[in-house]
Amino acid sequence: MAHLIEIRPAEEGVPDLLLQVGDLLLVWAVGGRIRSGAETVEFLGPFSPGVLGTDQRLHTPEGLPGRVAFLARHPGRAEIELFSGVPWPEVRRTAFSLTVE
Repeated sequence: MAHLIEIRPAEEGVPDLLLQVGDLLLVWAVGGRIRSGAETVEFLGPFSPGVLGTDQRLHTPEGLPGRVAFLARHPGRAEIELFSGVPWPEVRRTAFSLTVE
């Protein structure tokens, strides 16, 4: 069974992760990319949180996206880079590796 794994990167970074094929990794960051291993994981993109209101409309906060998602597609290793903070004056980058079994 696939899992939804949500992490908040600490200041010192993210430990290497072990995922199973089908797992969805949701990371608190404003952006991200795959440095290597694009055949192993798929970058689904940045997302903004939203809630369905009592008026049946989707309500989302203004500003930058708050989460990025990666889907574990095939066994192998990948290196991911996350972007956090605001774009100005400087974006903080955090890199980590993951293994998909």
